[in-house]
Amino acid sequence: MPKVLVACKSCGKSFECYPSQKRVYCSLECRQLPGRQRSSVWDEGERIVSLYLEGSTLEAIGSLYNVSLNTVAKILEANEVPRRMGGNPRINPVPKERTCANDGCEERFTPTVGQVNRGNGLYCSYRCRNQATLGGRRTRGEWVTCPVCGRVRWFMASEIARGNKFCSLSCWGRHRFKHGLFSPEFVRPFWSGHSRQVYLGRAAGKFGKLGGRQLVPITHEQRTQIANLAANGWGRRAIANRLSVSERAVRNVIEAADNS
Repeated sequence: MPKVLVACKSCGKSFECYPSQKRVYCSLECRQLPGRQRSSVWDEGERIVSLYLEGSTLEAIGSLYNVSLNTVAKILEANEVPRRMGGNPRINPVPKERTCANDGCEERFTPTVGQVNRGNGLYCSYRCRNQATLGGRRTRGEWVTCPVCGRVRWFMASEIARGNKFCSLSCWGRHRFKHGLFSPEFVRPFWSGHSRQVYLGRAAGKFGKLGGRQLVPITHEQRTQIANLAANGWGRRAIANRLSVSERAVRNVIEAADNS
């Protein structure tokens, strides 16, 4: 589609554009001007400036000309008139810099207005406040021993009410895996081999689904035969098949004999 000539609605300059663009201004500068030209209040700029300098507020001027406060502010800015500081005077003065009220702490800090209004702002930190008011003691809680690692940790009363008793997420996870307090669907896709067999067995045992091979104790005679066959060069699998025991049992007997 060919371009067409269009006359700028602001300055009258001709420019080319596609009909689908529906442009009426040649530039961004001309596009900003019509907003002022369309509003007749811009013709009253001198009167608005005089009213403002005489003490009128933006709200009063906006109500008089039925325009927004933003329009009045733009007119004042275009005429390079500085804005007055409006609003009510500050009721609460800004606090000055002070020294921490805790004995032995010389930290300098400036509290906020809200802290001073609430009667606070005397100490630089929670630690200094606790040392000064509680003597370093902790209240509303108790020391709890972690059932996994035995570490003693302080818990607030709200934490104890929620059942928190582990010192860390690591101990919490070890406790869950040890007692089968996890979903088998979490283990099955990610783990394989002996680890999956162990932990899925624990989860099944938690719900009464016991299974797996029965543990058969190794007799003294079998231990002697395993040691003799291993000394003659037999492998663990061959020994297990010969004596009808597990390879793990054969390995344990051989390792025990080597260590002794």
